[in-house]
Amino acid sequence: MAELGATRPGRGRCGARVALSVLVALALGLPAGAQESAGAQESERAGTPTLLPMARGSDDVVVRVGDVELRTSDVFRELDLVVPGTSAEVVRQMVLSVVTQQEAQRHGIDVDLEQLAAGIEQALVDQRARFAQQVDAQMSLEQFMQGRFGLSFERYQDEVQSRVLNSLLLDRVVRFEATRLARDEVQVILVRDRALADEIVDKLGQGASFQALARKHSEHPTAASGGMLPSVPVETPVPLLEGRVALEPGGILGPAPFTWRDGTYYRVLRLADRLPSDLRSWAERRDEVEAELLDRPLSAEELELFEARMLDRYRVTRPSTPSPEAASPDTSSVSTGLPSGTQSGTYPGRDGVSTDDP
Repeated sequence: MAELGATRPGRGRCGARVALSVLVALALGLPAGAQESAGAQESERAGTPTLLPMARGSDDVVVRVGDVELRTSDVFRELDLVVPGTSAEVVRQMVLSVVTQQEAQRHGIDVDLEQLAAGIEQALVDQRARFAQQVDAQMSLEQFMQGRFGLSFERYQDEVQSRVLNSLLLDRVVRFEATRLARDEVQVILVRDRALADEIVDKLGQGASFQALARKHSEHPTAASGGMLPSVPVETPVPLLEGRVALEPGGILGPAPFTWRDGTYYRVLRLADRLPSDLRSWAERRDEVEAELLDRPLSAEELELFEARMLDRYRVTRPSTPSPEAASPDTSSVSTGLPSGTQSGTYPGRDGVSTDDP
């Protein structure tokens, strides 16, 4: 995920900035959570005031061919038609960036400047390497930015900085926001064989370790962590975890059939804990959130749950609905069984009312 910010934007052609934003988002390929530097100490910090705004474009001319002017909207339309997955992912990243900025501003979430600087340096190193390999090994990245977009490298660094800051903020927003709701900590085992599922439940009844059995038998991606899923808000319906509300901490549910990936599996659940909401401020929780991220980086499942909540909270909509033949196939929940709506990278229209989360 490519986002993280700093200083003010320079002046110049807005169309160039829009095109550059897309280029950087695609080329940097930063993960959902930039590299964290170990052992953050009390120091200066950066927050949302240093981010470049996302909504700063207009339908500017990208290139002229004789009397024909091709505009940014033309480029996006072609991307939608030719590489719909890529354009949908860019839109998804932009939506996440806007949500991250608003949540970070709402709670005063910020980032250590040393971590930000390290992230920017690494992003530029990676970008230069990708540019040389994929674009032009004979031209420097600085020359390309100046010649293609008319931008100084300093202004390009502002763009990179904004994306790196946004990515670091995203990690902190997701982890902080999740704990403001009462939540369940659940372990899961998925196996193909019903007899094995029955045997697992019998062993659990005799006091066997759920964690050890998950590591040995489960085919779910969480097997390596003993079947432990990211915390799920108590009120969030999750098909994989259906029925957990009736459990008390330590309780076992299953086996029950569950359709996943390429067939039917048998699911065993354990409610490890039910945690109350934590309404402490960012200033009060900052050190422990930072330590948690160093020990356990943000997972794809956590991000999915966050996106599902934010789509409703911010009423994310697309102005027009694509025709049925142009619609992307539904690939929701194929890998984790968590809420739909985030894995495909597209955002269906929502008419829900914004929630008043603490």
